[in-house]
Amino acid sequence: MILLVPISSHEPTFLRQKLAATSSASPVLHVGDTWYYQYSGPEGSSREEIIHSDNCGSISCVVDQETNLAWNDTVWIDRNWNLSREFYIDHTAPYNSSTTYTPPLHLYQFPLAVGKIWWSNSSFASWYTDQTGNHTQPGPYNFAIRRTVVNQTTVTVPAGTFDTYLVAQYINDGKQLNEYRWFSLHAKTSVKLMIFNANTGTLFDSYVMTSYSLATVQPVLSITSLAPNPARPGQPVRLDYTATEAFGNVTATWVDWGDNSVPDLIFNMTSESMCQRANPGLNSNNCTIPGNSLVFAHAQKDPSAIVNGSIIIFRPYPQEPAYLVMHRIIKIIPPSNPYGPYTFWTQGDANPLPDSWDYTGGITSNQVIGVYKSTLTSSGPGERYDTHAYPDQGSTSSRSYTIIVNATDENDSHVQTSIGETISQNSQQIPIPTPTPPQTVPPISPFILLGIAAAALIASSVAILLAVTSRKKTGQAV
Repeated sequence: MILLVPISSHEPTFLRQKLAATSSASPVLHVGDTWYYQYSGPEGSSREEIIHSDNCGSISCVVDQETNLAWNDTVWIDRNWNLSREFYIDHTAPYNSSTTYTPPLHLYQFPLAVGKIWWSNSSFASWYTDQTGNHTQPGPYNFAIRRTVVNQTTVTVPAGTFDTYLVAQYINDGKQLNEYRWFSLHAKTSVKLMIFNANTGTLFDSYVMTSYSLATVQPVLSITSLAPNPARPGQPVRLDYTATEAFGNVTATWVDWGDNSVPDLIFNMTSESMCQRANPGLNSNNCTIPGNSLVFAHAQKDPSAIVNGSIIIFRPYPQEPAYLVMHRIIKIIPPSNPYGPYTFWTQGDANPLPDSWDYTGGITSNQVIGVYKSTLTSSGPGERYDTHAYPDQGSTSSRSYTIIVNATDENDSHVQTSIGETISQNSQQIPIPTPTPPQTVPPISPFILLGIAAAALIASSVAILLAVTSRKKTGQAV
């Protein structure tokens, strides 16, 4: 996956990093995810795979291995994209090494956004083996890496055409350009890479993705209760269910009550982009919608009824259906003709600038899947609920409905389950527990336009980062 590895008595080589993403939360790598690349350098064709899960201290992690003609590189990465360990084998010389990073390297801050900047400040220590035997690398060595999202762009490689974030990486105290990476949310990795020589600034190595396959991981969906059943018309019916995913997040669930009403959306807000406490120094009470909240939303069939200042859930990239964002509308552009869509500009309450897609056309009403109504109170991990009142049955004394629940995880895997509900004009009124009153839509905070403070620019970089040798491995993609 990345980064620094001591090379005998030589300076360490800067290794590769891989991006991944899906929903508004951190992306999740699964055992079996596999990518293939074609390098311009001696690596040639290269294969990368998540080979198994492991423990990184007290935190679970995955083990990522890339193999090609020039080298093998194996790295350990936890759920929060921290890299703690790396094992490297050189096929062109009698050499291998094992490196640990303290603290673990925070590779990427998700969700990615144009203009976002973050630093990795760490140190490494290692041992290595060469033709003379085993050695302990003196250390630890401190270093600092700066990364920034330059733009969003479409890239075509042998594996296909992808919407990507262009991420630039800088070494030497964050001053010297080292890499460009074009990262695709859909592929969960960089589909194109360029590495620059640390001494001359010229292109040193590059790759393009040739193909990939992602492991299928299904969410687990289970209905735990439905009451009352039967119920009378107009009586609140409560559905309780759980939606979990062993190695990731269930981003959204839809409840179709079976009576032709608009399905209800229960959205898992894992990002803090609507929480102003992401700005240092601000009171947590200014948090509009906290991270890890469950929110209730309704689809809006008439986009003209959506008002400025509303919080909406939408797909910024139609080709990435599992990637959902919940931000506030800051501008509405009516259609230019009676049949055209409305266009919305959006911004997270914790973000300093409007969203990047505002400058490339905005979000059309066709991309909006729900309007925020309230925040729900969950009683446990994966536990969700919804309530509904069925209409009058007219002259029909009793009617049965099929309630269908759908769940989608951050890899766009789907699962569905159902249960029957009977509505009877003559059924006894059975009370059910009243859920905690939902919060109302918070007003726009005066702190919304405050910028997120940049990460502290600490840690001196050492000359050990600056050498890139053509004989040694230049990196690992993760």
